[in-house]
This record gives sequence, C-alpha cells and structure tokens, in this order.
Amino acid sequence: MKLENEVETLYQKMVSGQSLDINHKMIQLIDKEKSAIYFASLQQDFDDIKRVIQAVSGSLLLMQLGVKQDVSMTLSSAKESLVQTTDRIKDLVVPHGLKIHFDHLMYSVQALNKMFAKHSLGEDIYFMNDKQLEDIQRTLDLANSYLKKSSTFSMGLGMISLETSCFCGAH
Repeated sequence: MKLENEVETLYQKMVSGQSLDINHKMIQLIDKEKSAIYFASLQQDFDDIKRVIQAVSGSLLLMQLGVKQDVSMTLSSAKESLVQTTDRIKDLVVPHGLKIHFDHLMYSVQALNKMFAKHSLGEDIYFMNDKQLEDIQRTLDLANSYLKKSSTFSMGLGMISLETSCFCGAH
C-alpha cells in the first residue's frame, strides 16, 4: 500500500508542476503501469486487426477453392472494423519504450487500409485477376508479419496462423 501512495504522490507532483525528487524505482513502476494500461487498451484493437486479416484471408481461400459463398458481408464488416480500429488507435498515447511496438501495429493497419482503398473487395473479389489476388495476398502477408512483430511483446497479444485459419462465417 505504501508503494501505491508513493506513486500517487509522485503523480500529483507531476500534475501540479512541483519539482520532483525522482526515485528510479518509482519511474520503473510508473512505466510498467503505463505499459500495462497501454497493452490492455490495445487488446480489442489487436484482436480486431487479426479478425480483419482472417476475414480477407478466409474469403480469398473460399474464392480460390471455388466455393460460391457471398463474402461481401464478411468483407464489409472487416472493413468497418478496420475503420473503427484505425480511429481508436490513431491518437493513442504510447508509453516510453513502446514506440516500436506501436509502429509495427500501425504498419499492419496502414497496409490493410491501403489494401481496402486499392481494391473493392466486397463487390469484386470473385472478378479479380491473378495479379490483383496476388497483390492482396502480399498485402495480407505484410500486414500479418507486422502484427506478428507486435505480438512478440506479448502482454496477451497472441497471433493466428494464416495457413490454418478461416473466418468466413461458414462454420
């Protein structure tokens, strides 16, 4: 309990602009607390990014297998989820030392946003040529690799396997 009081006192001094007698153990604690809050606040966004990748990957798989299932709702939902995720994380305060993690996450989001901007997936996925499909697959692989890099920081941000996942709504 004493440690929590010290953290609160230090925080109040920082907020009020008072000079600080900095205890490096306290700084480490505050950084850990901020990091824990950061990772906890990103859990839904991380999971949403995974689901977007799964939705597009699963839709591509169905298309490549010749399954005649309408995936427009799945892709539309994935796109909307990506828009919401992008809006939530764009102004996120990133704790000291976690910028690389955030950058990897943002690179994944940016790749997916560019993919949706470049390709009209919901309406046209069954009419795309091989070059377009390869471009989408490369973008998915890139987005997934950046997301995977951000998952190496752990804190509950676990990955999926594109080879074994399908988020097509058929199950």
